[in-house]
Amino acid sequence: MKNNVRNILIAAVGVFLLSTNIAGLKTFAEEKIAREGTGQSGRKTTVENNFNNAGKYNDVEELIGEERFREAGETCRKRISSNPADYVVLTQLGRIYLEEQKYKKAIKFFKKAINIAPDYPMAHFFMGKAYVFERKPEKGLVELEVFEEKMDLLSEINEDTMDFYVEALQYTCYIFSTVKRYDEVIEKSKKIVKLRPNNQKAHYNLAVCYYKYGYSRSRAYNELQKVIEIDPVSRMGDMAKYFIDYMRRNSDSRIIGDFSFIYEK
Repeated sequence: MKNNVRNILIAAVGVFLLSTNIAGLKTFAEEKIAREGTGQSGRKTTVENNFNNAGKYNDVEELIGEERFREAGETCRKRISSNPADYVVLTQLGRIYLEEQKYKKAIKFFKKAINIAPDYPMAHFFMGKAYVFERKPEKGLVELEVFEEKMDLLSEINEDTMDFYVEALQYTCYIFSTVKRYDEVIEKSKKIVKLRPNNQKAHYNLAVCYYKYGYSRSRAYNELQKVIEIDPVSRMGDMAKYFIDYMRRNSDSRIIGDFSFIYEK
């Protein structure tokens, strides 16, 4: 699982580099002139033809994935010393502090990255996670929502990056559930289903919302049936079958089973 997440992040970084127009890495002054001179449209997604520069960040992604944080940090600091406006590296350094549970330091670097490149999605996502770990879920949700907005601006997303986006939306759903904002859980879960119709977790979580908080057994049943249709012999399929059996055995709407959301945190 860890290797898979690492590979998805590496792919995501590569796409974000291209989609936010940082191939060739401009100086801070050039970035500032470009943003102020062209307004919002100057920050709009642009996919570059040259993919060569994306690979220069993969070494740090590998080190972070292998939990070699000291080496990753040293590499980032060297790059920042030569290019203080490299917002991808600033974000990577923030992620290192996030992994080391130094949340205030992490947030500091995410803010620097966002100040330079407000449309760069990854900085918003990881700053949202840092706020959540600081036990400030509402502030975290603000950044996670901005992350989603910036992702939706990207004109091109490959399959690995889409997988990362879906997992990020699952995480956002989880945080919304912790603060009992179930309408948002439903909204994000529906979006996941639109992006990935065969995502069993999203269908299952919709069933939990409809059953426990929307008081609609029929909607819950429909979502559980979809979970089973996608893969009847999977763990999620078995959970959906048990859920349906419970509802059938307990037809009294006042009896609500203790079914929980399924998320990867």
